[in-house]
Amino acid sequence: MDTLIEAYHLRLHNTVSAVLETDLSAVENIEFISVQKLKRLLSVNSNDKKIIFAAQN
Repeated sequence: MDTLIEAYHLRLHNTVSAVLETDLSAVENIEFISVQKLKRLLSVNSNDKKIIFAAQN
């Protein structure tokens, strides 16, 4: 079971990275540093239990 969860998280990470690094820059004039900041913001938000629970209510 843990292997499936780890595989899901890895695939999700890779998909989000591809969207931020490739797709977003294709449609918006965005600098590399801004993409890195977005990644950090998403990382912080994904680890914040309060945000996850607030979204479920």
